[in-house]
Amino acid sequence: MTQDKILDKLGKIKAHMESAQEIGNEAEAQAFAAMLQTLLAKHKLEMTDIQYSQHLAEEPVAEYGVGSDNSSQQYEYRDGKRFYKKYPDVEVVYRRIEWIENLAGIVARAHSCEILVCQGRSSVWFVGRKSDVQIAEYLFITMQRTAEKLSHKEYKKFRAQCRKEDNGGGAYLHRTHGFKASFLEAFTMRLFERFEEEKHKMEHDYSGTALMRINREALAVRSYLDEKKGKKAKSLNSNQGFNEEGYRRGKATADSMRLDANAVKEGQANKQIGGGR
Repeated sequence: MTQDKILDKLGKIKAHMESAQEIGNEAEAQAFAAMLQTLLAKHKLEMTDIQYSQHLAEEPVAEYGVGSDNSSQQYEYRDGKRFYKKYPDVEVVYRRIEWIENLAGIVARAHSCEILVCQGRSSVWFVGRKSDVQIAEYLFITMQRTAEKLSHKEYKKFRAQCRKEDNGGGAYLHRTHGFKASFLEAFTMRLFERFEEEKHKMEHDYSGTALMRINREALAVRSYLDEKKGKKAKSLNSNQGFNEEGYRRGKATADSMRLDANAVKEGQANKQIGGGR
């Protein structure tokens, strides 16, 4: 399979994944993201050494803004707000957001990529080879959408529960303080753990040649960033207060995410992540 054909197939699967997301089937969208990674990994493993060297030459490490192929406008503006042009439902706010940067970094490193952050806004750039970046971007956007939707959904449910237990008084409000921040922190931390688990499985199952290729690609991205010698952005620390229930639900949501390619077979049955609560 030539590189043009693999990218064409990736594009068709991603279009299907986007369609699934539009009808609210987040489980299927996640499954297709996992399928993309499996397809690309299989393609790389089946290459001869000559073909693989050609692949590296045709896809040099580069920087890609989310929602942009570097030849088109990355954002669109509506009502004074900024959105990704390619993902018009995902807003880019005028400040950095810790959990979004953490999520992007976790997904990037799981796909032999790294990220660059933008000072003063919540958007990120992926650094890596084009096919790896494409998969990382779609998985990142899918998980960002899911996390935002479900953190809000779970917050409303927990707020209603607390208000009921407080018999409609106002004392319940302290119980919901920091819920969303804790939910999203736990969500990203648990995803990191799960991606590490998947990586260990891969290292056990893959051959030495496969691991060598994967490590080689990750090192190439790191070398690219080291050569840039840009100023490293300071880490963020939102410090919005810990909420035990928010943390618990965020972790449970991350556990419900489908990161394995076999999940694609179950997409039609799982219409909504977290829907069993």
